[in-house]
Order: sequence, then C-alpha cells, then structure tokens
Amino acid sequence: MDATGLQESVRERVESLPAPNVVVMEVLRRSGNPDCTVKEISEVIAADASLTARILRLANSSYYGLPRRVEAVSVAVPLLGIRTIRRLVLSVSTYDIMNQKLGGYGHEEGQLWAHSLGVSVAAEHLCEIVGYRRSEELRMVALLHDIGKVVLSPFLLEFLESELREVLGRGGAEALELEREVCGLDHAEVGMMIAERWNLSPRFEEIIRYHHEPGKSPNLPKAAAIVNVADGVATWLLRSDELASAPLELDAGAMEALQLEEAEVVRELVEINRKMGEEIGFWLGYGSSVEEDSGR
Repeated sequence: MDATGLQESVRERVESLPAPNVVVMEVLRRSGNPDCTVKEISEVIAADASLTARILRLANSSYYGLPRRVEAVSVAVPLLGIRTIRRLVLSVSTYDIMNQKLGGYGHEEGQLWAHSLGVSVAAEHLCEIVGYRRSEELRMVALLHDIGKVVLSPFLLEFLESELREVLGRGGAEALELEREVCGLDHAEVGMMIAERWNLSPRFEEIIRYHHEPGKSPNLPKAAAIVNVADGVATWLLRSDELASAPLELDAGAMEALQLEEAEVVRELVEINRKMGEEIGFWLGYGSSVEEDSGR
C-alpha cells in the first residue's frame, strides 16, 4: 500500500472508532456550562442504565471515601461534584478503547491506559505549580493525549519492522517522525482528528494536536506545554526498572514556556508518583470488576 492509500486507511479507521454515546456527549456538553446544575447532570446520566451502574461502582469505591454507600446517581453527583463526575464519565466511556493491547507500539494490555492516567494526574499537579486555572480540563485532555495511537497501532504492526517498533516505545521526536514516515500522520494529528469527530471542544483538539510541539500551538501553548511536561514526568515515573539509570528528560521549550526549572519538577516527583499510584490502583480495581461482570 502506498503512502496516500495508507493515510486514507488511517482516516477510515478514525471514522470507525467507536465514539462515546449520546448520553456521554450530552454530559460533557452540559457540564462545561458554568450554570449547569447537579440535578441536570444526574438526570442525563440516569438515562443510560449501563453508564449509571459504572458511575455508581466507581463512586462507591474506597478511593472516594464517601460517607455512605450510594444507590442513585442523583446522590452520587452532588457528593462527588460535577467536575469529578464529568471526568469519570469520560474515563468510563474511553476505558475499553484505551485499555487494549497495542502491538504496534509494544504496549501490553493496560499500558496505554496506565500511562494516560499518569499524564492526567501529573498535568493536574503541574497546573497547581504554575497557576494554570483550567486544571480539570487539562486532566481530561491529558487522558486522551495519546488516543491516536489506538488508530495507528495496527498499521505500524503490519508495515513496520519489529526492530524499529522499539523506537516507538521510547517516544519523542524520532518516534513521531517514524509514525509520519509509515502512516503519513503521527498520533498527535490522529488524536486531533478523533477529538474533532467526537465533537470535543476545539481546545481539546488543539492541545492534543500540539502536545509534542507546544511552541507551535497557536492559541494554547501553555496548556500544551503542561501536557508535554506531564507526559515526560509520567513516562519517567512508570519506568520503575530504569529509574536508577534513565535521566529525566523534559522538553526545554515546554519548560521555558511554563517558566519552570527542572529542580522544581524533581521536588514534586514523590508526590506526583503517589497520586499516580492511587489513580492507577483505583482503575485496576475497576478493571477487575468489569472482567468479573463479563465472565473473563
């Protein structure tokens, strides 16, 4: 298959990727309105029995420490708050897509999801450090920053030699160039296409598109820089077997845009790692319960 044909196949796969259902999209749309009420969100979620059951399962986990067990989404929403519910709805609706094995990148089942959770947590923490107010938005965008890899993985597995796939596993500019060489598009570009198809906000599209090149972001360079640095931090922290020898490599341009010194980030690594561990552990518990329900 030539480059043009392969690029068209990538676009077709974007179109066929399952999108969040209408209830999920309505929750995301309404919860982005500052005048949205908990009653309004509760009623929208309640229209989807499956989503309601999943949200209640998560709300009743020890992670959130609610004072009592809740049996209705109308009780869970005010207790957790609209921002947390919004993030849970997006996470639940993308979990199955992003938790799968990605052979083209050498990722085992759950590896992309764990990384995405880590970047999401790190992005929120970095927002606190640099005083970026839209931390909840960035946490959600960061969760989706690598979703383009879901689309590109089968093409890379088919058309790329196994030795070169190790480059993809390491990430960085070399990996992006390799994606473009093979598929005509890199995962950030494909991620933007997915966000557009799902009718997510233009802000989501731009941050995802430029999370590896924040300096090129026309409107949101600081937001893209936060996700970029969070990506570097999470990647390093999840390489537990290599921590003794692997340097912490953070994009100099992104750090400059945020007016951050590496020493400032290093001081936060223990706390970010703790938060990441809690978040990943929380979703591991969710995954186990989903497998039990499906009989796996």
